[in-house]
Order: sequence, then structure tokens, then C-alpha cells
Amino acid sequence: MNIPTTVKLLQTNPATGENSYGKWWLYNVECGGTEYSYFAPEKVVNILNENNVVQDDEVVITKKLIKSGKKNITDYEVHILETTHAEIPATNGRSNGHSNNVIDLQQNGHLTESAANGKVNGHTNGNGNGQVVNSAPGLSKDYPVMLQCMTEAMLLRDELGHDVDVNKLGITLFLRKVKP
Repeated sequence: MNIPTTVKLLQTNPATGENSYGKWWLYNVECGGTEYSYFAPEKVVNILNENNVVQDDEVVITKKLIKSGKKNITDYEVHILETTHAEIPATNGRSNGHSNNVIDLQQNGHLTESAANGKVNGHTNGNGNGQVVNSAPGLSKDYPVMLQCMTEAMLLRDELGHDVDVNKLGITLFLRKVKP
């Protein structure tokens, strides 16, 4: 949740089907040099289709959790990093020291441009999935430790159930690591 993941599409059109849960769309993607199967939600598929994203294009997909009263709503942000066609200006996924344009696509499909230098900053969260993590230069030396603790807390929450308070667990893990 809330961690941008850069993926490269290995096919233009997904495999599709329908089961008792509804329609599904299956893409083959590459993330961090490893090939994965990605069951894309309808919102992501629509954004990819509307923007003519094809095989070998790179996109950053962020799954967002939005609270609406007592209800949690899942939303997706899609940023197109690299396209193999010239219809949409985008970065080439590599930094040359200059900022490039990235097309930001929200759930409603509206386009906005923002500056970026390719693959956010290339840092991963250390869980082996190659997920990109936003971080700014000049952060404290405790930042990587806190990031690792919060990541571990989210993994524990997923393993133990969603009744676990991730913030309390992450802070507890952090305090255990930084205090002797």
C-alpha cells in the first residue's frame, strides 16, 4: 500500500476472463529484473488502454488506501515512465541530471504533468520486490532504519491480520533497533 512500484509491461493486451468474482485482466510484467503475473484492476486497465500503453512501456503503479469515514477505499495512481511510441512525452527511465516530464494519471483519467528524473530515485524498500520508494536527499541517518521497520510492520500486519496497528508496531520495532 502507498508504495510506488515500477513495472515494465511484457505484453500489450492482457489475458482476460471472468469467474465468480467478476472480470479479470492478467498482465505479464517485469519488476526489478524478475517476471511477475499482475492481475490488474479495471481502473488500471482503463488508464493503460486510454493512454495507449504497449509492450515494453514502463509505468509506476501505486495502490492507495483512502479513508472515507469508517470505510476504506482502494484507489490506484499510474505514472507512465517510458513509452515505445511518441504520442505521450515521458521520461526514458534514466536520469541525465535534467528533469523530464512524467504524465500523472489519476483514477479519473485526467492528465497532469510533473517533473521527475526517471525512476523516482531508484531506492527500493529492501523486501526483494524492487518496489521504488520516494526519499529526498538530506534525510536523517535513521530514515532507512525507520523505513525498514515500517515495511516489516506492514508485512507482519499482512501475515497476522489487519487488526494490527502498523504505526505502533513500526515504532516499537524502530525503538528496539536504535536503542541498545
